[in-house]
Amino acid sequence: MNEPSDRQPPAEPAAAIGGRARKLAAVLCAFVAFHLLMTFVYVVQQVPVPSTVRSAISSYMEPVFKQSWSVFAPDPVSYNTYFSVRAKKADGSTTEWFDVSRCDIDAAIKHHPVPNRRYLTTFQLMRHYHGWVQDLPDAAQQVAAKDATGDWTAVDKQLVAAGATEYVADSYIKSAKATVGLASQIARSRWGEVSAVQIEVKDVHTKPYADRNNPDVKEKVDVWHSGFNPVVPASAQSQASVDRLYAPKAGC
Repeated sequence: MNEPSDRQPPAEPAAAIGGRARKLAAVLCAFVAFHLLMTFVYVVQQVPVPSTVRSAISSYMEPVFKQSWSVFAPDPVSYNTYFSVRAKKADGSTTEWFDVSRCDIDAAIKHHPVPNRRYLTTFQLMRHYHGWVQDLPDAAQQVAAKDATGDWTAVDKQLVAAGATEYVADSYIKSAKATVGLASQIARSRWGEVSAVQIEVKDVHTKPYADRNNPDVKEKVDVWHSGFNPVVPASAQSQASVDRLYAPKAGC
């Protein structure tokens, strides 16, 4: 009969542990260096890189690592951006506008001692989307404002034909896909099955400081309307998450 052994397995050599630690540190350092380089090229638009490379860098940076210096002097942001959605139902009728930004503010920021990032997420998406709209030349903006069939490749070609660069057209298409996807989920949360969605982005400019108390001076409002786009399918899990935020029973 064999007696149980009290011997412990040999300890792993310190050199092996140190080797793995050095490899992990090297990988982390390489990632930090890569991220800093991507951030530098993204922020400094004057860096001469091919449009395909810049598009890839933008895809890496946005929306999680997007950098914005617009809160600093000499030209800080002086307007608030609001995002609204409406939809076409199966019977052909059109819904009222649903103010997504107001819902986010009331539900996640107003009177909350610890506001969450829900509003900032949709705000950044809208600023990104609207920014690419504004980068399109006027003729291309008219293309983006037309009702679409869901063929994004065709829209991309039409934008370029209307004078947009391939980089700006591609960037707009990527941002528009994400925005239409979110709008589709919000529309389903509000009104059930819908066939198409339309997006409104409203910039409400603050009054000049000297006129802040003058009731005769009105805030300047700029409004952008997309055309109607076919709704984008979503997974049941993803839709359930949006329902918890924007369905009528959520309180908005």
